[in-house]
Order: sequence, then C-alpha cells, then structure tokens
Amino acid sequence: MRPVAERLIELGADVHEWDNIDDGTTNSIHSFNVMGYAVASNNAGYIDLLLENGAELEFNEPKKYTAPQILGIMGSEVTTKELCDLGANMNSKSAYINHTPLFLANQRNNGKHEWYGNFPETVQALKDCGGYA
Repeated sequence: MRPVAERLIELGADVHEWDNIDDGTTNSIHSFNVMGYAVASNNAGYIDLLLENGAELEFNEPKKYTAPQILGIMGSEVTTKELCDLGANMNSKSAYINHTPLFLANQRNNGKHEWYGNFPETVQALKDCGGYA
C-alpha cells in the first residue's frame, strides 16, 4: 500500500487534509488528519512518508486528538513504536481531550469500550516509551 500513498502524494494529495467523518465538516472530535489515519493504521512506513512530505508529527488542533492519543484509542502498537522512535511526545493531550495516550489505551484495554477490543500491546509500547496515565 505504500506505493499507493506515494503515488497519491506525487499526484498532489494534501498531507495536511482532515476528514469530515461525523458531521460533514472537519469540526468533529472524531475527524482525523492524514497523519492520524497513518497512526491508526498500525502499519509501518506511512508516518515517515508523511513527514518526508511536510506533515507535522506534533499536531494539536482544537477539538481533535493528538497523534499519540489516536494510538491509545485505536490500539496501534507498531505505530506507537514508530512515533516513539521519532521523538513524539507520548504523553501529549489535546486542548479538548485531557487524557494521556496511556490512559486512553488502558480504558480500552480494561474493557471500558469493548467494541474496540483490548490493547495490551499498545499499553506496553506506550509504557516502554515513557507514557504515563
């Protein structure tokens, strides 16, 4: 899939774009930008590609999750390790969501939101990277 992403960027895809998943606008808390989707995908290699093409690692938009918070919500241990290796703040909180990535991952892991599954690997990866609840 990376060749597809590379081709889309080559054709002019905006690495800063936000979706309009909930309400037809990008104002929703559940809107992700392209980096957010790369983080949530739990696939290696997309984050570097986006950074090479001008995306921001430490985005913090009002009423949005930070990239590390997305890890906690989606259970993405592969991309947790990638963000950690790139020096991302693994304890970042958004202005709107005042919870650390580890807190969010623990909530999922403890069955508070069982429809998303349990994330022991993400919890451990966040702890290994200095994450705290």
